[in-house]
Amino acid sequence: MLATSAMVVAAWFCELLGGAPTLYGVLFVLASVAAAGWVRPAELICGPIAAPIAFAVGLLATSGPMNTVTELALRAPWLFVGTGIALWIVLVRKGLQLLRRRLSRGR
Repeated sequence: MLATSAMVVAAWFCELLGGAPTLYGVLFVLASVAAAGWVRPAELICGPIAAPIAFAVGLLATSGPMNTVTELALRAPWLFVGTGIALWIVLVRKGLQLLRRRLSRGR
C-alpha cells in the first residue's frame, strides 16, 4: 500500500512537471527499495511483487487505461531496474534471516 500510494503521488507530481518520465522512474526505484526494505520478514516475497503493481497503478492514475499499456512499454527499463533491485534486497534479507536462524540453532 505504501509503494502504491507513493507511486500515485509521484505520477501526479510528474504530470504537474509535464510528464517527466525519468523522474517517475527514479521515484519508482526509490519506492521499490522502500517496499523491499520495509516489508515484514514473514512476507518478503511481497516486496518485489508490489513494486510493478505500484508502477502500473501510478501510471493508471494519470494516463488512463488505454495509455497505461503504452506507458508501461515505454518505461519498461525503469520497471525492470526497480523490480530487480527489490528482488535483490529481498533475497539478501532472506539469506541473512536464514543465516541468523542457522547460527542460533547451532548455539
